[in-house]
This record gives sequence, structure tokens and C-alpha cells, in this order.
Amino acid sequence: MAQGGFLIGLATAVKLTPGVFLIYLLITKQWRTFFMASFAAAVLTLLPFAVIPQDAADFWFSALLDPERLGANAATTNQSIRGMLIRLYWPDALTSVLWLAIVAAVGWYGFRGARDAYRNDDHVTAVALVGLMAVLLSPVAWIHHLAWVVVVLAAIAGDGRDPVRLRVAAGVWLYYVVPVPWWGGVAQGGGHPGRQRGAGEDRPERVRARRAGPGVVAGALAAETAAARLTFPLPFVSCSLPSG
Repeated sequence: MAQGGFLIGLATAVKLTPGVFLIYLLITKQWRTFFMASFAAAVLTLLPFAVIPQDAADFWFSALLDPERLGANAATTNQSIRGMLIRLYWPDALTSVLWLAIVAAVGWYGFRGARDAYRNDDHVTAVALVGLMAVLLSPVAWIHHLAWVVVVLAAIAGDGRDPVRLRVAAGVWLYYVVPVPWWGGVAQGGGHPGRQRGAGEDRPERVRARRAGPGVVAGALAAETAAARLTFPLPFVSCSLPSG
């Protein structure tokens, strides 16, 4: 749909991470929507250079290149895969290599599941999986970006007639209504861990961040797997489901 493509392009121009839906449109061969989304994103990204050129240049060539501008990447509020790896405090080179390898695997699995969901007219599951990709694959993803979990719950629950799927959906819901990311810090008496910036973080804070960090990331990965596997049992082989 042309209007859907425009809205994806608008969202991508405003927030960048919705650009994962361009990949989804590409792999599902929704050409008209893909070209509309790409055109809208390009026009709306370039438009500020004509209207407010200095502000646009400052954002694209300065602010965008500063990963710390919105907060410390090592904070537990950064619930991307990269954020989880940063909180292990391994060498930067090793962290980068591991991150690229993991996001490649997660992206392959998630987008393949989304493609199969689209081919089976299960658009809720497709959107849920791609939405999770926006969080997991991004270098920085704050906890509020996981609003996609609402769509994931709908995908897992399905039509509400399968008790197994309902129990899994309830489990995912429960996981996200408790403060999992900060349990490690609270257990150590440190409140929200990992909020200090840069090299000035003390060692106890780093220990707390290691313990608290993986909670939401692990939950998102589990939710991705549940949404894909409950909809398409092992593995993604068939492009169509039997009727009846």
C-alpha cells in the first residue's frame, strides 16, 4: 500500500530504526511499498537541508556520530545486543566482532521468520518480528523502544484458542512487567546500574551492570523465538501451511 510505504518512510526519516521495515519490504518483494517508503525517507531526510541546513548538518555529521549523546551506552537502559556486550567490559575490538556476528545471526533468523509470516498472511507476526529487529539490531536501543512487545504478545497468543500459546504469551507479559533489568543493581544496593558515563565508572558499578544487563535483551530474543516457533514449528522450511 502506498500510504503504508509513506508512513514507513516518514518514521524512518524521523527515528532511523524503523528502517528495518525497508529490509522487510525488500525481502518480501513488496516493491511498490518499498519504493514509496524509500522515496519518502529520502525526501524527508533531505528536506531539512533546504529548510534548516545548519541544524541538519549538525545532526547528521556531528550528533549522529556521538553514541553517548543520549546517555551512557553501558547503562542498563540501553537494551540492544551491543549494549549487553558493552556491559561485559571486554576489549572494544572483541565486542565489535561479537556484536556483528550476533546481529547477523539474529537478523537472519528474524527476517526469515518475518518473510515466512508474510507469505502465510500472518502480518501480525511479521510486524512483531521486524519490530524486535529494530530493537535488537540497533547499536543503541532504550527500554521504551520495546513497545513492540505489545505486538509480539498478540503474535504469540494468536487467535486465543491455543492454551500453550496463551501461557507463553502470559509468561512474556509477566517478564516485562517486572523490573528485570535492574534486579542485579538492586540486589547490590546500587539502584539503577551502569548510568555513569565513560571511563570514570567504578568497579562495583561495572559488576552490578554485568549482573543486571542481559535481562531485557534475553527476553526480547526469547520473545522473537517464541513468536516465530509457535507460528511456524521447526524449522522455517515450508512457505505455506496446510489448510483445514
